[in-house]
Amino acid sequence: MSQLAHHFEGAVMALVGEGPIKNRLSEAYDRNLKPLAVTDLPEDLRSDFEALASALTRIRPLGQETPAAASVRKMSPTEADDYALTIVRLYGRLLRDDSGRQSVERLTVFDGGGRKPPRFLTKQGS
Repeated sequence: MSQLAHHFEGAVMALVGEGPIKNRLSEAYDRNLKPLAVTDLPEDLRSDFEALASALTRIRPLGQETPAAASVRKMSPTEADDYALTIVRLYGRLLRDDSGRQSVERLTVFDGGGRKPPRFLTKQGS
């Protein structure tokens, strides 16, 4: 799993915790997604992440609250649910992308220095 997917995994774990959805959403963003830049994501996910980040940082915070807490405070519960679902969907898409990119790499010897590879690495050795 990529480092990026780990950030989203942490956000999803915060979303499924206890408490009101608004608290869970602001915690998910502040603790896990805030450090990410739009350019950290694959190109096909950037517009959704940018819209999420914009929505969660659009309100100026009061006192010690974070921009995400201030923004979520102004949302309806339905809006908060929708943004939480966006995080889950982005995570799912990241996992699909990760599994599609992982493949078995082949060992290629460019220059063996005139030496033969060990028998266990060749078909003749089997």
